[in-house]
Amino acid sequence: MAGPRTLVAPGAGADPVPTPDSDVLPRGSRRAAMLRLVDAMAPGDSLPLTTREDPVALIAEIEQRHPGTFSFWDLQAGPGCWRFVLRR
Repeated sequence: MAGPRTLVAPGAGADPVPTPDSDVLPRGSRRAAMLRLVDAMAPGDSLPLTTREDPVALIAEIEQRHPGTFSFWDLQAGPGCWRFVLRR
C-alpha cells in the first residue's frame, strides 16, 4: 500500500504545494476551489491549508459532503491566520 501523496495545485505541474493559501483566490470562488481540492483527495492524502478566515464553515461543509471521511488538525488557530491539515 502506497503512503500519503502530496497534492499539487491544478496546473502546477509536479511542484508540490506545501500550504495552499485560500486568500490568494478571488473572494467569490475560494470555497468552491477548496472543495474541489478536497473532493480530489484520495484515501491517505493530506492537504495543509491556510486562510485568514476561521475555517469552521468550510470544515462543516466538508463534513456534510463527506461524513466521517476526513480528520482535521489545527496548526495555527487565528486570530488573523488559520492553518490546518485535512487528512482523508
